[in-house]
Amino acid sequence: MTQELTKKPKILYIPIENPVHDEEAWKTLNEKFDLVYYDCPTTDDWIKELANPSSKFHRIQGACRSTWLKGEPYRTHLLFKGELATHLPDSLEIVVQTGHGYDTADVGYLTSRGIIFCNSPDCCSIATADVGTSLVLQSFKTQGDRRWVLLDWVILDF
Repeated sequence: MTQELTKKPKILYIPIENPVHDEEAWKTLNEKFDLVYYDCPTTDDWIKELANPSSKFHRIQGACRSTWLKGEPYRTHLLFKGELATHLPDSLEIVVQTGHGYDTADVGYLTSRGIIFCNSPDCCSIATADVGTSLVLQSFKTQGDRRWVLLDWVILDF
């Protein structure tokens, strides 16, 4: 095998503050891929890094945002959308992210470049259901002698 075929794929990893990962899964991910952590203070710095052939981001093959999409510190760094997406390297083959919705990526543009986009929208379903259930339960309030009940989108006062 050639050296190129035996190298681990270089993957851009976009972290958030206080990440939580399954320890065994994280270990496996690091064994199979060369993870390069995104740490650019600004998106202008990201663009400069991509233009630099000696940058750690040079020739990334994949990108992974495996945490809450709107988490800090890179909440506003929409690397796969708009003008920033036009700077993505030709070597990029796949973008993977978790979280409901894909408003942080221009899927049409990525597809036109031959970049596969994957989204895992079910990652927050249990937490979302828990919050929804809690909100429904909280909508039944007792205030003194008055009871407010939410029923079929109508509030009844009795």
